[in-house]
Amino acid sequence: MLRMVRDFTNIKAVIALYNALVRSQLESNAVIWAPHESKYRLMMERVQNKFVRYLYLRLYGVYPFYPLMYPTLFILGMVGYHELRVRRDLALISYVFKVHTKRKGTQCRYIGAGGFMCS
Repeated sequence: MLRMVRDFTNIKAVIALYNALVRSQLESNAVIWAPHESKYRLMMERVQNKFVRYLYLRLYGVYPFYPLMYPTLFILGMVGYHELRVRRDLALISYVFKVHTKRKGTQCRYIGAGGFMCS
């Protein structure tokens, strides 16, 4: 994907393409098939880290070589992304909470940022 968007000038279009084509595949059904072995987790994180470093280059004009210049968590924060592990954990917590509240018969709705409001 990075080769195809090399000539794009609109950063928001590049982010939208990444989120739609790549990130959606990395996060789909994460509750069911989330990798538990570190080897597979690292393979998935590497895909996102490569895009995040490319995005950092496009935003700030400097390629953040690892580990000499900037750590990965710094770059993730600078471009507004989280680790995939964090997003998988949030999806799992959300799923377990929804299953638990359905059993009780309460009505809960998602209010954003991983929060729920039950009535």
